[in-house]
Amino acid sequence: MVFLHLAPILQGFYMSFLKLNQITLGQYLGAPFVGLNNYAMILLDPNSPLRIGLIDSVRNTVLYTVFVTMGTLGLGMLVSLMVDRKFRGQGLVRTLFLFPWIVPTYVTGLLWGFMWQRGVGIINIILYDILRLDVINRHINVVIRFLHIDMLLNGFNALIMFCSNLFNQIVTSLSPTAGLIFVVALIGVLCGIYMYLDRRVSPKWGAIFACLAGILFCFVVFKLQIPPQLGETYKPFWLVGPNTLWAIIFPTVWRYWPFSMLMLLAGLQTIPQELYEAADIDGASPWRKFWMITWPLLKPVWGILILFGLIYNVYSFNIVIMMFGFGAGFPGEWGDLMMTNIFRNSFMQYNFGAGAAASIILLVVMVIIVNIWMRFNKTSEEYR
Repeated sequence: MVFLHLAPILQGFYMSFLKLNQITLGQYLGAPFVGLNNYAMILLDPNSPLRIGLIDSVRNTVLYTVFVTMGTLGLGMLVSLMVDRKFRGQGLVRTLFLFPWIVPTYVTGLLWGFMWQRGVGIINIILYDILRLDVINRHINVVIRFLHIDMLLNGFNALIMFCSNLFNQIVTSLSPTAGLIFVVALIGVLCGIYMYLDRRVSPKWGAIFACLAGILFCFVVFKLQIPPQLGETYKPFWLVGPNTLWAIIFPTVWRYWPFSMLMLLAGLQTIPQELYEAADIDGASPWRKFWMITWPLLKPVWGILILFGLIYNVYSFNIVIMMFGFGAGFPGEWGDLMMTNIFRNSFMQYNFGAGAAASIILLVVMVIIVNIWMRFNKTSEEYR
């Protein structure tokens, strides 16, 4: 453990204090010592291109992690409930569903990179040449305007912008330490409300509150907006602009949902059937059986999957880098993740000192998040 983990971490930590670039690369650990200069350039210098790119990559990484984790768990839960039933060809169907998980991640990135192409990509061909999505969206927009849904969404966007500006004013008016304490306290309050609803009211309402609170928190922090109408553009670009984020989310969900399905299917098979039989006698509906039996008993599996999802998705790299030609193409403002940002600054810009500093910052944040989640999950399980 010392040689495989501790020594490289300590070496990377020391590199973050060095001016290690293409000029001083030959000196390696003997490069000039600059102290906290790399950290200050990333976190505090508003004119630093590293800081500007870091903000975009942090936003994308948070959204990417949230949506991929929710997507893989939701799809895995749905399919596991389907294949848990007895039907002809059950073993074959389970095997075929494992195919995305068997495909290497770099192959997934290459294939989806071609599939997202505007003119010849299979996705645009299916959506716009076969299904005529632009025409469908045009008719739906007429209904949206007739029902004034666009006005409601504009009002929601205005409310989000107001809350976001208020949140930023509060955080910026405080000192860095006080601002961090405020954000941590706000997250702690949300977690406390979730635990109260989960324990005292119903697991269903706890799960609903957790999802809604997490989504609204991302909207406020990153000033996200919901388009008031559906896009009517014929064959839009998927690898340019805000669509890039969805172009990297969908392949990752496609790649990793079979793992969630396997874990949840194993959990389903450990639930005693007597509980469902008793619920049938009491006249419980399938939906009520899911929330009162399946969901609570699968919570340990969900806890592990969420933990794995946080770690894997924050450190996601292969799919994005291969989708954009192994670094030959830049993912852009809405596609750059923390790992691609660190890779580009370290191995393409030859700024190894700043790359090491960004890696250490990410390591510290992930250690804190993982410990908070483990303690939170442990406390919930001990209560049960």
